[in-house]
Amino acid sequence: MTFDPARGVTVLVGGFAADNRTNVETWEWNGTTWRQAKTKTKPTSMTFPALTYNPFHRVAVLVGEVGGAGTPIRTFAYDGTDWHVGPSAPRTLFGHQAPGVAFDEARDAAVLFGGAPIGLPGCPLLVSIEHAQAMTAIGKTAGIVFPIPLDPSQLGVTVFAQALVLGREHATSNGAKLVVGN
Repeated sequence: MTFDPARGVTVLVGGFAADNRTNVETWEWNGTTWRQAKTKTKPTSMTFPALTYNPFHRVAVLVGEVGGAGTPIRTFAYDGTDWHVGPSAPRTLFGHQAPGVAFDEARDAAVLFGGAPIGLPGCPLLVSIEHAQAMTAIGKTAGIVFPIPLDPSQLGVTVFAQALVLGREHATSNGAKLVVGN
């Protein structure tokens, strides 16, 4: 559930129907009554979706896995009239069952947090959908280019990275902390 201040309504989407199947109904509360929104397009049925509001685009942003833990994370945007398909999250974010999502106005980004983590147990770091990137192994190694702008204001900035490696017989995960400096 999220509040849409541009329209003055609380938006609710998803949940479980009486037969315990997930549904994708959209409802709005105007402070007095609930109204089911009749949209042309519906988001894909999701397991434990999360909803936040993007004030810059004036849309509710829905994030969730389309088939349970370990399946693709999809995004949808609701403008008060219809749902619009957003980008799929990179494979590095799979495994976040029942995440939370909040909108970070300073970065103009939805930030996914919590849920069944892909990181190390107890890792409190946030995962931002637009900054996750998948890597493909070539032989026994994989790499990624991590550009850091040549800008003195970046000195002292802390960057966190999380890696998840899935093998045929095992899975491993590890994190790193990098402080930009001389």
